[in-house]
Amino acid sequence: MIKKTIIIIGIVVAVIILGIIILAVSPEVCVSDINCVKVDLDCCGCENGGNSIAVNKLYSNILDKSDDKKCEGMICFTMYNCLEGRVPKCVNNICKLTTG
Repeated sequence: MIKKTIIIIGIVVAVIILGIIILAVSPEVCVSDINCVKVDLDCCGCENGGNSIAVNKLYSNILDKSDDKKCEGMICFTMYNCLEGRVPKCVNNICKLTTG
Protein backbone atom coordinates (compact mmCIF):
# COMPACT_ATOMS: atom_id res chain seq x y z
CA MET A 1 0.00 0.00 0.00
CA ILE A 2 2.82 2.42 0.86
CA LYS A 3 4.65 1.64 -2.41
CA LYS A 4 1.50 2.35 -4.45
CA THR A 5 1.00 5.65 -2.61
CA ILE A 6 4.62 6.67 -3.23
CA ILE A 7 4.30 5.79 -6.93
CA ILE A 8 1.08 7.80 -7.26
CA ILE A 9 2.64 10.78 -5.46
CA GLY A 10 5.68 10.52 -7.74
CA ILE A 11 3.49 10.51 -10.84
CA VAL A 12 1.52 13.55 -9.60
CA VAL A 13 4.75 15.43 -8.86
CA ALA A 14 6.12 14.54 -12.30
CA VAL A 15 2.95 15.79 -14.00
CA ILE A 16 3.07 19.04 -12.01
CA ILE A 17 6.74 19.55 -12.85
CA LEU A 18 6.07 18.78 -16.53
CA GLY A 19 3.23 21.31 -16.52
CA ILE A 20 5.50 23.96 -15.05
CA ILE A 21 8.19 23.19 -17.64
CA ILE A 22 5.66 23.50 -20.48
CA LEU A 23 4.40 26.81 -19.06
CA ALA A 24 7.99 27.99 -18.67
CA VAL A 25 8.75 27.62 -22.38
CA SER A 26 5.41 28.48 -23.92
CA PRO A 27 3.59 31.73 -23.03
CA GLU A 28 0.35 30.71 -24.71
CA VAL A 29 -0.15 27.44 -22.77
CA CYS A 30 -3.05 27.39 -20.27
CA VAL A 31 -5.17 25.08 -18.20
CA SER A 32 -8.29 27.25 -17.82
CA ASP A 33 -9.67 30.63 -18.88
CA ILE A 34 -8.41 32.20 -15.66
CA ASN A 35 -4.82 31.66 -16.90
CA CYS A 36 -5.31 33.87 -19.98
CA VAL A 37 -5.08 37.66 -20.29
CA LYS A 38 -4.99 40.11 -23.21
CA VAL A 39 -1.68 41.89 -23.79
CA ASP A 40 -0.59 44.58 -26.24
CA LEU A 41 2.35 43.52 -28.40
CA ASP A 42 3.33 47.08 -29.19
CA CYS A 43 3.04 50.58 -27.75
CA CYS A 44 -0.37 51.35 -29.23
CA GLY A 45 -2.53 48.31 -28.60
CA CYS A 46 -5.35 47.25 -30.89
CA GLU A 47 -7.42 50.29 -29.89
CA ASN A 48 -4.88 52.51 -31.69
CA GLY A 49 -3.73 50.45 -34.67
CA GLY A 50 -1.50 47.99 -32.81
CA ASN A 51 -1.79 44.28 -32.07
CA SER A 52 -3.13 42.44 -29.05
CA ILE A 53 -3.02 38.72 -28.23
CA ALA A 54 -3.95 36.39 -25.38
CA VAL A 55 -1.17 34.83 -23.28
CA ASN A 56 -0.78 33.06 -19.97
CA LYS A 57 -0.92 35.72 -17.24
CA LEU A 58 2.48 34.53 -15.97
CA TYR A 59 3.94 36.17 -19.08
CA SER A 60 1.80 39.30 -19.20
CA ASN A 61 4.42 41.60 -17.66
CA ILE A 62 7.10 40.34 -20.02
CA LEU A 63 5.07 40.54 -23.23
CA ASP A 64 2.84 43.58 -22.64
CA LYS A 65 4.56 46.50 -24.37
CA SER A 66 1.88 49.14 -23.76
CA ASP A 67 3.57 50.41 -20.59
CA ASP A 68 7.14 50.11 -21.86
CA LYS A 69 9.55 53.03 -21.34
CA LYS A 70 10.34 53.01 -25.05
CA CYS A 71 6.69 53.93 -25.68
CA GLU A 72 7.08 57.35 -24.08
CA GLY A 73 6.43 59.96 -26.74
CA MET A 74 5.20 57.35 -29.23
CA ILE A 75 2.47 58.58 -31.55
CA CYS A 76 -0.24 56.05 -32.31
CA PHE A 77 -2.69 56.18 -35.18
CA THR A 78 -6.37 56.46 -34.41
CA MET A 79 -7.25 53.20 -36.09
CA TYR A 80 -9.34 50.64 -34.25
CA ASN A 81 -7.74 47.26 -34.94
CA CYS A 82 -9.52 45.18 -32.27
CA LEU A 83 -11.83 42.33 -33.09
CA GLU A 84 -15.17 43.09 -31.41
CA GLY A 85 -16.20 40.96 -28.47
CA ARG A 86 -12.89 39.10 -28.26
CA VAL A 87 -11.90 37.99 -24.77
CA PRO A 88 -8.97 35.88 -23.59
CA LYS A 89 -9.96 32.20 -23.31
CA CYS A 90 -8.17 28.89 -22.91
CA VAL A 91 -9.01 26.82 -26.02
CA ASN A 92 -7.46 23.35 -26.17
CA ASN A 93 -4.83 24.51 -23.65
CA ILE A 94 -3.84 27.54 -25.75
CA CYS A 95 -4.71 31.13 -24.80
CA LYS A 96 -6.64 32.84 -27.60
CA LEU A 97 -8.74 35.94 -28.09
CA THR A 98 -12.17 34.54 -28.90
CA THR A 99 -15.76 35.68 -28.95
CA GLY A 100 -17.47 35.56 -25.53
